[in-house]
Amino acid sequence: MALGAKRAQVQWLFLRQVAFLLAIGIAFGVAATFSLQKAIAGLLYGARASDISLLGLSIAVLTTTAVLAAWIPVRRASIIDPARALHHD
Repeated sequence: MALGAKRAQVQWLFLRQVAFLLAIGIAFGVAATFSLQKAIAGLLYGARASDISLLGLSIAVLTTTAVLAAWIPVRRASIIDPARALHHD
């Protein structure tokens, strides 16, 4: 923002990085789930390891949590005036 970026541009920059890391995590998680189905099946009670709706729900919860965990601090940081943030007393 001190170099001319708008608040929305700064927020999108950080959220895009979070989305990239989230996509990598989801891809590895789904791959691990399908490759370790037999080991995971023993840990689940009343659900199958290959249940797509359960996998989709867990991805949705993970995505919501990650976006909120990133959005709240990014929003608060983007509200601060850049001149005030750069000024050191």
